[in-house]
Amino acid sequence: MTDELIERVRANNFVAVLGASGSGKSSLLRAGLLYQLKRVQKISGSDRWLYIKPFTPTFSPLKNLQRVINLEGEKPENLTDKIIEFINQAEAEKVVMVIDQFEESFTLCETHEKRQDFFDCFLDALASEKTQNKFCLVLGMRADFLDQCSKYPGLATKIKENQLLVTPLEKDEIEEAIKKPAELVGMGVEPKL
Repeated sequence: MTDELIERVRANNFVAVLGASGSGKSSLLRAGLLYQLKRVQKISGSDRWLYIKPFTPTFSPLKNLQRVINLEGEKPENLTDKIIEFINQAEAEKVVMVIDQFEESFTLCETHEKRQDFFDCFLDALASEKTQNKFCLVLGMRADFLDQCSKYPGLATKIKENQLLVTPLEKDEIEEAIKKPAELVGMGVEPKL
């Protein structure tokens, strides 16, 4: 699944990672995607990419977005332009932003207007001709919040165009997820465990 997500990031500027609660979306994003890209074993040159620290929307998604790219205090109406400027000035071939637990945009964000401002900000940055080949946004979200996204046409279209469904791990995949990291550091796992 990590390989599939990496291929989607290579080919697209937006990917929505969807799955049930507890299905491993955050692990796929952080320990799978970001870890592999930083190791440069899947995409040549991905060590020259800028990885913005993954964040969650919480009750104030726009402020969290500002915080992770050091634009705190910037007026909301200037934020999209500032983000585009930030991406263009980054000394990196690509800028990757991961927003995990995206459903918080609906569960914690207080108003429709704040939510729309947040969505518009990153959607406009994605649509800009200045950032199309340089900016990639990856969202992690519980699939049961897809209906909430449908109320926001721009967001719904993006998710519809490029989504990856995370399915529960099979028994052998769970075993591999536990044993492989231990083996990499010269340790084993007790068979009954």
